[in-house]
Amino acid sequence: MDYRIKVIHTEDKKLTREGTSTMLKLEGIDVIGEAINGLELLSLLKELSPDIILLDLEMPVMDGNQTLREIKSKYPNLKVIILTSYTEDSLLEDFKAKGANAFLTKDSDSRTIANTIKKVYYDSGFNNFPKSFDSLFTPREIEIIPYLLAGKTSKQIAKLLCISFRTVEAMRDRAYQKTKCKNASEFAGYCATAGLQYLGYKNDLN
Repeated sequence: MDYRIKVIHTEDKKLTREGTSTMLKLEGIDVIGEAINGLELLSLLKELSPDIILLDLEMPVMDGNQTLREIKSKYPNLKVIILTSYTEDSLLEDFKAKGANAFLTKDSDSRTIANTIKKVYYDSGFNNFPKSFDSLFTPREIEIIPYLLAGKTSKQIAKLLCISFRTVEAMRDRAYQKTKCKNASEFAGYCATAGLQYLGYKNDLN
């Protein structure tokens, strides 16, 4: 029987915790504990031994930043994935410097959350903190870039990634806006010039 990764989810919104727990269980990942703030998490860690912490930044009593420092001080080998609504370079660099192993945006879909947890658990060298030039894009935008460069339509991308057509359209438009491109041709040229062709590279684009 395959090993099931053990996670503690620290998030102050009950419905979010419950939804994530249900989704992860289907992916072979068990949420063995839930906490609404950093103090509750630190109390749980006295009794439970998770493989990974999903740590929200915005929580009452003790927020994610303070909690991350405490975790890395007391449990330096415990892996932490930050959940954040903010992806500014300076913030991501700060998370990494404090010892976070990866980050996820709060709007990440279920597959992205599960895949990131598995990568952090199975690959000791993995982190998804963006390098200087690809920090322009969110992880979700990075996911569609290879399909855009392969000439896939928004409808095709939506079907391949199991997300909505409108979500793809929104991510595509944001990517164009950030790079000041008007269409797919200009975007492909921008990526080639900036060396971004590899972003989110996938072997199978069919």
